[in-house]
Amino acid sequence: MRIHALRDNVDSIVDKYNWTGNGSIKLSSMVPEHKIIELGTRNIWQLYQINLGRSLRKGTAIEVAVRWDLEDISHVARPFISQTIETATGSLKLRLEVPEDFGVTRAQKTILPTIDSLASIYDEPLDVRNGVVEWTVTKPKLLHCYQLAWFDPGADATPPNRADLALPMQKNDKEGSK
Repeated sequence: MRIHALRDNVDSIVDKYNWTGNGSIKLSSMVPEHKIIELGTRNIWQLYQINLGRSLRKGTAIEVAVRWDLEDISHVARPFISQTIETATGSLKLRLEVPEDFGVTRAQKTILPTIDSLASIYDEPLDVRNGVVEWTVTKPKLLHCYQLAWFDPGADATPPNRADLALPMQKNDKEGSK
């Protein structure tokens, strides 16, 4: 994801996620000079920090990328990623890459008025091709939640009800913090 510093001296970004599965989680930076540090929990959220390896000046843009290696030994995870827009954002891109041998062929994009809403504003099915699906939203609305869910072909063939989904893990495009 590409972030823009909204003030001088931004040298890290703090974010949160909620893994709904049962097993190990390993976060790593796909940018060699960045370092991921787990910060513990707050309520249901697991917090982490991306140290950028340098201080950004206001207006500077930088690419960050986090790799998520997730284990779900009990097969209880609700597979989706989402982002709630907390600061003005020009563009949001949610991209899923899974091994082709997982057999994932369907996904669904959903817009919710808030992260905990049961009724969606918009839903649309998407095809997953070669293990990849991507959704880009231009000028996403403040406080709306944008969700990309995918479906396990070995499970029930119908998408889960919104009420069945656990709170999401987040990957986001927002202001860094120091």
